[in-house]
Amino acid sequence: MVKYMQSSKQRRDFIDVTKFALSILIVVIHISPIESLNPVLRPFLRTAVPLFFLISAYLFFKKYGEAETIEKKIARIERYVKRNLQLYFFWLIVLLIPTLSYRQWFSDGLLSGLFGALHSFLFGSTFIASWYIMASIIATLIIVVASRYLGNKTILLLSAIPYLACCAMSNYGASPLVAPHYDTLCYAFGSNDYNSFWVAIFWIAAGKCIADNELRLSKVNTSSLLAIMLVGLGTIYIEQFFILTNQWSYADDCYLGLAIFCIPAFILSLRVNVSCKYAAFLRNASIVTYCLHDNLNYTIMRFTPLSPTPLETFFIVLVASWLLTALIMKMEKNEHLSWLKYSH
Repeated sequence: MVKYMQSSKQRRDFIDVTKFALSILIVVIHISPIESLNPVLRPFLRTAVPLFFLISAYLFFKKYGEAETIEKKIARIERYVKRNLQLYFFWLIVLLIPTLSYRQWFSDGLLSGLFGALHSFLFGSTFIASWYIMASIIATLIIVVASRYLGNKTILLLSAIPYLACCAMSNYGASPLVAPHYDTLCYAFGSNDYNSFWVAIFWIAAGKCIADNELRLSKVNTSSLLAIMLVGLGTIYIEQFFILTNQWSYADDCYLGLAIFCIPAFILSLRVNVSCKYAAFLRNASIVTYCLHDNLNYTIMRFTPLSPTPLETFFIVLVASWLLTALIMKMEKNEHLSWLKYSH
């Protein structure tokens, strides 16, 4: 029992390390510190968000599956939703001024602004990159409800449909097959479905499948998973070559090959057990960095006289996020500042 608990703690530590590394990749996506490396790095960088979704889904459905009664399962759901909404509103309040400046919701009047803000909250972003939080909540609730009536294989198969739509509307939007139907897809899924709950459904479903079948997946040969992962990475880069050559892309958020890379990569990560005494900081820093990074980037450019290079901005944003995380973790120990825990 003790050995299992130690192994579980070490696995969680590695997940925290992974999340910290992924948060840095997200910052690279949005700031592009070295522009010349952009075409080389972009396909690999696009693995970060799917892996975040897989981690989130795995951790939730692992606990959800262990709940023995319907009451405990409902409590797990309520805790998950509440925790994510607390995180969302904490950063929305902190970043309200730059968000209002960036979004310009009320430029056409109060009523239009209220509807625009509500739509952004539910189906897009308020503060920059916040779409991930709401997408996780909505997609998780969809998968929870679906799992009451359908098996994992059926859910995963059905969830691939909106993901294919996301790929079609991002990297394949101008392709001969998609272009004639692009307006129809926008009507059905929204114009930025690749930054909404639609794209999250597939990854949350995959994370649930992994959580529910971890013992069976542990028997899959490591070398086989590595081979599949490398094939997936190659597939993404081959995709990028054809997309760029034919100028099919409207956005590069979704690649068909991401699943071939991300799913075996995540399964492999669950086999790594390492102890890290800084795991709590890395976990919290990954969340603070994700929520703050591009909003801080915008604030620097919009509200300060500074004109740093992208590389300088990259380091400023990372260091500021990490220092703020350390400060928050210290200050939240004060009973009067315990509300700071909602920041991570």
